[in-house]
Amino acid sequence: MAENKKNVSKDVEEAAAAQGVGIGELMEPVEQAEDPVAGEVIEGDAIVSGLILHREIKKTKDGKREFSVFSVSGELREQQCRAEMVPPDMGGYAVLNLVFGPVNDLPLLKVPYEMRDEVTKKKTSGFTYKVMSEEDGIVFEAKVKPSRNSDKELLRCFLQVAEKKAAHQ
Repeated sequence: MAENKKNVSKDVEEAAAAQGVGIGELMEPVEQAEDPVAGEVIEGDAIVSGLILHREIKKTKDGKREFSVFSVSGELREQQCRAEMVPPDMGGYAVLNLVFGPVNDLPLLKVPYEMRDEVTKKKTSGFTYKVMSEEDGIVFEAKVKPSRNSDKELLRCFLQVAEKKAAHQ
């Protein structure tokens, strides 16, 4: 059986080597769900965006601590672009790592919202974003948001491309 090292951390590789077993013997295989269809509503009012949130695990310069970078990437006007996504607060990184578990890619979900200003009676609507996974009937989820204004604009463009692609299918 070929081992997929793309989604395996260095610690897991070292643990498998120390026990003299393959990574597949140390880890249970992860079932891949069918690719969600853009625009499909799942889990309450969450809508599949057609985009994938990718987790990249990096080490600090001293090589001791690991940290995760979350991003949506793709091609816009023949250039590879990447919009970084972050949790709403610093503690959210631990939650995001739990949600991702052993995989590094999850569908990005849009959650619609609507607010009304009590003074001006003006309505504001839009989307918040989250990722979800399920294991043994337990649903793990975490909110994410674009890191900077530039990431927000890139995400908007990625969403337009995904919506256009879904409309043509």
